[in-house]
Amino acid sequence: MGSSKLPPGDGPPRASPVGARPAWWPGVREVLESIARELVDQPEFAGRDQLALALEEPPVLGSVTDFGGVLLKAGRVTQAERLYGALAEKLPTAPAGQVGLARTAMRGASWLDALAYWDRAIRQFPNHPALLKWLSARASVLVELYRTDDALQALRTLMQDAQTNLVGLEGLARLAMRCNWWPEALEWSEALLKSAGEQQSPQWNALKAQALAALGRLDDAESIFRTLMAREASEALGMVGVAALLGRRHLWRDALTVLDAAFVRFADVVPPHAEGLRARVLFEVDRIQEAEAEFRRLIRDHPGSHWTLIGLCNFLQKSARPEEVLGVLESSESYLIKTPGLIAARLRSLITLRRLPEARSEFLRQLKDTNDPAVLVILFEVTPELFQGWQRSEMWLALGQSIDRVAAQRDWMSNPSLSTLRLRLFLALRNYDAFRAAFDEVKDTRLLGMNEKDFLAVAAALRRPKLLDYSRPRVFGIGLSKTGTTSLAVALEELGFATVDWSNPLTAELMNDNDLHLFDAFTDTPCCLNFEKYYYMFPNAKFIYTVRQPDDWENSWTAHFKRWYLLSDFQEIRKKLTDPDAFHFGTQTSDIYMSLYFNHENFTEAYQVYDRRVRRFFEDKPSDRLLVFDIFAGDGWQKLCAFLGRDIPAAPFPWENRAPPDRTPAAMAADAASTSAFGPSDGVASS
Repeated sequence: MGSSKLPPGDGPPRASPVGARPAWWPGVREVLESIARELVDQPEFAGRDQLALALEEPPVLGSVTDFGGVLLKAGRVTQAERLYGALAEKLPTAPAGQVGLARTAMRGASWLDALAYWDRAIRQFPNHPALLKWLSARASVLVELYRTDDALQALRTLMQDAQTNLVGLEGLARLAMRCNWWPEALEWSEALLKSAGEQQSPQWNALKAQALAALGRLDDAESIFRTLMAREASEALGMVGVAALLGRRHLWRDALTVLDAAFVRFADVVPPHAEGLRARVLFEVDRIQEAEAEFRRLIRDHPGSHWTLIGLCNFLQKSARPEEVLGVLESSESYLIKTPGLIAARLRSLITLRRLPEARSEFLRQLKDTNDPAVLVILFEVTPELFQGWQRSEMWLALGQSIDRVAAQRDWMSNPSLSTLRLRLFLALRNYDAFRAAFDEVKDTRLLGMNEKDFLAVAAALRRPKLLDYSRPRVFGIGLSKTGTTSLAVALEELGFATVDWSNPLTAELMNDNDLHLFDAFTDTPCCLNFEKYYYMFPNAKFIYTVRQPDDWENSWTAHFKRWYLLSDFQEIRKKLTDPDAFHFGTQTSDIYMSLYFNHENFTEAYQVYDRRVRRFFEDKPSDRLLVFDIFAGDGWQKLCAFLGRDIPAAPFPWENRAPPDRTPAAMAADAASTSAFGPSDGVASS
């Protein structure tokens, strides 16, 4: 909550005349005394001195409101609500009660109530000295209610006033974070810090660090968070930030250690979102029941928190419970389910349940109604999963029109999120001239986000004298899914290869021949289909065949199907292949699955047949063209780098989506998902 005190000017003069007993005091004192009785058996409460001041006579209104702030800081929302409610009733001529109720509603994530209280305070006290602060708080409530256009307008007004410029910039940065507009969040947080000069707040530096982390600049973000940790006043903030970064690096146990230390040392000042982060970490370290219990508790305690709701939905999705995700969304407040993360959760659940016609209807509804760049990104990324052929192109063109519409509505903003999405759309439509022209206008490549390296690689490829250069070296990972293809892809990226793993990271399409001239390395089953063709097409290409014990591979692959398609029986899956709506990416996925797996009698036979195919093809080929690579047997950097002629990195060899040896059956059904809003595509879930 920050400071326990309400901002200066929220109430009338702090002291009553000596000896006076104002009319509002008896009712307020009665509430204070009842709270005091409730605290008798709670020695852990640290606000007893403030309570004593609040009970002093003659009464001082400021002491009473200060104690309300202490209650809020301690998470005693119900008691704070009673106190501020008494002030609002007994002292309607001052804003202290209404403002306190508004802040109490915000602390409890009761956003509709908070908006009503702020509107009432602003309407009744339009000339109050604290009005601009109230307007800023109201704008943050609009953000939580997903009324982004209203919030943008309010914050823009504040930003243009010299007295409230910093308040407006901070609000815009928080709005961008709330909406997943991470490029804008970085722009506005840096503008905020620049405008503040030496008056910078630790919270503002944390805003910048969070934006950098979301954009893939983990080292830059860590530097800021560790600086915050080194300062006593911001140590808790820094610890939570470092824990979040450890999670992004999949160092979940380290993240839990840091979070637990923060909660022990700074229980009263740890940011509220840290509880949701800890629940996510509990899931990732296989404490499944604890994680679910924590998510459920957070939902009960903060029913208006969209972050908590997203956390629960992601947990259920990763636990192969998509029907429950839809149930949670249907029982939630309507304003919450309009947020990008929950729109993504609904679409992913419908796709997992193979209810693709419903998913398409939801897609079209969102495309028509949304003014949110983050929702447009979600729709773009799911387009290849839901539409094929000319319909896919039609949807892309419609998305282009929506991008132009939203950009025109917000012409006072630089809109880097929309600019980045437009680049991706140009690539999807194979409009390479438009891509080159738009890319040349990018002034800060950090704003390209997690795919910055991919954008740079594609831009470089499109500037080559010959795009169709078949002699250029390439790397193909030709192991089947669940043989370590994701780990191999991450390793190739670490070695400097722009890599496509199952799907193009920029267009979200399954890998296709267009990608062969834009990227350097390729992994997963689209390569398995055509590795013989690629061998002859690219005479300088190298091939890496990832392998695994067949029994382990079959168990992992079966669990993958059960989790993402709710199917596990081999014959049942084979029957579904004739249904174009059975799998995401439609007949493209069915073609791959039929070619590699389901023209055989079982998964084991499919693996053995493919293994013979690879080994027979390469048995009379030069030995320097093929590497057989078994991550599960300990193969790593030394073997891979020797084959590719690269230096060995300092970082450990990546092992993505690995389940610990003591993984429970429930957790085995919930292997770690991609960081995408939609979870893993087929290859991303490979161990």
